Amino acid sequence: MSLFQCREWWAYKPDTAEECDQGCLVVADVDNSGDKKNLKIIVGTFKGTLRIFAPRARSFKAPDLRLEKDLGFPILQIAVGMFIPDSTDLGLAVLHPRLLCVYRVSIKQAGFTEKVTNDDIFYSIDLVYKHRLSRTACNMTYGPFGGRRREGKRGDAIAVQSMDGQIFVLDQDTFSFARFLNNFLVPGPISYIKDIDSLVTVNSSMQVECYRYRTLGTTMGGRESREGKTEKSSPDFLGLKSSRTKIQTLWTHNLGEHAVGIIPVSTNGFKEDKELAIFGEHTLFILDSQGKMIDQRRLGYTPVAFAAFEAGGSSGSARHMLVVSEHKMLMVYSDQQLLWSAQAPFIPV
Repeated sequence: MSLFQCREWWAYKPDTAEECDQGCLVVADVDNSGDKKNLKIIVGTFKGTLRIFAPRARSFKAPDLRLEKDLGFPILQIAVGMFIPDSTDLGLAVLHPRLLCVYRVSIKQAGFTEKVTNDDIFYSIDLVYKHRLSRTACNMTYGPFGGRRREGKRGDAIAVQSMDGQIFVLDQDTFSFARFLNNFLVPGPISYIKDIDSLVTVNSSMQVECYRYRTLGTTMGGRESREGKTEKSSPDFLGLKSSRTKIQTLWTHNLGEHAVGIIPVSTNGFKEDKELAIFGEHTLFILDSQGKMIDQRRLGYTPVAFAAFEAGGSSGSARHMLVVSEHKMLMVYSDQQLLWSAQAPFIPV
C-alpha cells in the first residue's frame, strides 16, 4: 500500500459502458503532423468504436475528441506504423476478429474561417486496404520483417496470430504466407525483435519460442495456396490451405509460468530493442535477443498493464518500465529496482 495517489490530469468517460483490452490504446503521431511533443491517443473498443484524442490542457474538452467512428466490428488491437504502400507516412492498423484494416488519418478543418485554431480541427480516416482473414484473429505484431529497411524497402509488415495458432504475414497490401506454430494449444503474447529479425511468442507449455522470419517464410511445405486474392478494399478473403510442418525455432526458453505479455526493451544509449521483458503471472523475466536470461524478479502481484519508456536525461544502461498490478498499484522500475509507486484510481488494461 502506497502513501502516494495518482492524480488525474485528463480523462474521458464515454456515455455507454465499453470494454477494451491490452493493445487497444496507442499513443503516436497518427496524423503525420510531425509534432512529436503533441502526440495523439488512439483508443479502440470491443464495441467497435474508434476514437482519436488530442489532449491540450487539464480536463477533457469537446475539441479534444478529434474522431469518433463506429467501425462495425469489435476492435481487438490497434497499431501505428509505416503500413501505407510506397509511403513513409504512418498508417493506422485495426485488427478485427476476421478483418485487418489499414487507414490513413487526415486532418480536416471545420468551417471556412481564415484563422484556424485547434478547436476548428478534426480528423477523418480513409481505408487504404483491408485483408479478410479466414481464421479468427487473436493479436498481432509488426515491424520491418526480413530486414526490409536495410534493403532500402519502405514500410512495416504485420503478423497476425489466429486463435488456433496460425500466423498470417501481411506485407502491407499483399499476403505473404501463413504458418502454424509448434506445440500450440492457446494463443499467447507475440512480439517482434528487430535486432535478430524474429518473432517471439510464449506457448501453452510455458516456453518462450523464437522464430526467425526467414525460417518462417522458407519452411518446407511451400507457400500456402490461395483461393482468391487480396486487393485494396477487396471483398475476397484469404482462403488458405496451410501446412502443419514443424518449424525450426531459433531458440527456446522455459519460463515455468504462463506469460501475461511481452515487450521489447532497450537500455539507455541503445536505439535498437535488444532485450525482451516477459511478464509472467508472478515473475518479471529479462531475456536477451539470443534467449539467455539476463535477470528476473519475483513479483508480489499479478501485472495487468506495463510499458517501457526512455528516461530523459538519464545515463548508463538502465531499463525503465511502468507496471500496474491487479491491486491498482502503479510502479516505476529502473532495471529491477523499484523507484516509486502510487495508488491508481482503477485497474487499467
